[in-house]
Amino acid sequence: MSLYNLEKEYALLESELDELMQSDDEETQKLANAKLQEVINKSLEIENKNVNIFKYRFYLLGKEEQIRALSEMHKKEAKRLDDYADTFANKIKQLDRSTINALEINGKKSIETELGKMTIRKSKGRIDILDKKLIPDSYKKERVSTTLVENKTAIREAIESGKNVPGAKLVFEDTLIVK
Repeated sequence: MSLYNLEKEYALLESELDELMQSDDEETQKLANAKLQEVINKSLEIENKNVNIFKYRFYLLGKEEQIRALSEMHKKEAKRLDDYADTFANKIKQLDRSTINALEINGKKSIETELGKMTIRKSKGRIDILDKKLIPDSYKKERVSTTLVENKTAIREAIESGKNVPGAKLVFEDTLIVK
């Protein structure tokens, strides 16, 4: 059981003991003595838990250098894997861009092979946020009720209707559809 739960139980037992101690009734005093024993036992349980926590903390202090090194190693590995994933994402983007260029050079919109069909499609444009600070709050929406983020749908609609939205632009680029 956690120290938090032990302390909650202890407080409840102490409260019950206080109520029982208010009475002069002999039967109630017997109950109070039994409750007092429960309070003492719970107190010993809390003390044992604290000793174990102290021992664990002392153990960790002895291992602190190893734990820090392990933590640093995991951070580096996570970064390496992120970089690795980015490399593959970039390779896919490069392949898509090369395929689009090859199709455009040959004046084609699609190509079909035994593996599938690739088609060039005009995108509806994506919003690139150039400077978040310049985006007016009216083009932002709440995320998890604490942070205003850019509302790209509202920004798109505004730009498409001819409005100027400082800090954003509409970017059109072809995308490759692979089926």
